[in-house]
Amino acid sequence: MRQRNTTASRSLSTLLAMCVIASAHAQTTQESVNAPAAAAVELPEAADIVAKSATATGAAAMRGHKSLAMTSTLEIQGMGIKGSVKSFLASPNRSSQVTVIPGIGEFQTGFDGKTGWMLDPINGPRVLSGTELLQMTREADFFKDVDPGSQWEELRTTGSQEFKGFDCWVIAAKRGTEKSTLYFEKDKGFLRGTEMEMESPMGKIPVVAFIKEYKDFQGVQLPAISMVTQAGQTVALTIETAEFDTVPQTQFELPKVIAALLLADAAESEEDDAESDSAVPPTPTKPAAPSAPATPVTPATPATPKD
Repeated sequence: MRQRNTTASRSLSTLLAMCVIASAHAQTTQESVNAPAAAAVELPEAADIVAKSATATGAAAMRGHKSLAMTSTLEIQGMGIKGSVKSFLASPNRSSQVTVIPGIGEFQTGFDGKTGWMLDPINGPRVLSGTELLQMTREADFFKDVDPGSQWEELRTTGSQEFKGFDCWVIAAKRGTEKSTLYFEKDKGFLRGTEMEMESPMGKIPVVAFIKEYKDFQGVQLPAISMVTQAGQTVALTIETAEFDTVPQTQFELPKVIAALLLADAAESEEDDAESDSAVPPTPTKPAAPSAPATPVTPATPATPKD
């Protein structure tokens, strides 16, 4: 039993804390590479596909709100482990999330528009940087679930394929050096799945996200049932409640332990800069020019002897 909980904790700290709500960025994995080739069809423009998706999910209604608070339940399928999630988002890109697994612990993540952080029983408090920070920034996007195409610089329709029982258009997405695959349901326009590789304390983890069901909340269609799979383990997340414009600004303040880490990092950086400055050899001074020889003194004229 102890080993099972440890395994679940590591999975949650690297997976749930970063993607319990299916994100809109993905990287192609072996599943899509080995999929059978589909018959040739006329492919619609990617811009038209994502525009249809934004209309289906109520992106216009979402843009009329400033914040969103959600409560959800989660389950690690096949392991009998369940928990709860409280998620808070604010426009344009602030997030806060608390995941509680009875008997295992509490997992927290957040992004205040600048600093991304994680706090869990396995890895402790961490300030994110590099790829992890970029991923957290995207997860904090207030509109990611209703307008996923907006997160990418390039979108190209590459084919038609079944994804988890849905007939979908397949879109290759690119942002900088990242290459991803998105699956949009042909009929209703909903984003049904993504494939990605996510950075974590244990390295890159292939992740497949599947949005099984959408639910209407005040005119906005949110991914009510999401299933995230990595390394053969699936975590199901179900949204129970969603409320708009009730989240206080204080919700996104940094925890004291994270703020302390930032101060410690800043102090260490200042010390490193000071040591670097002291290690630089002083600039050699130019030798002084030799002084000019003193002008010889003319001897005094001897006095004339008196008679």
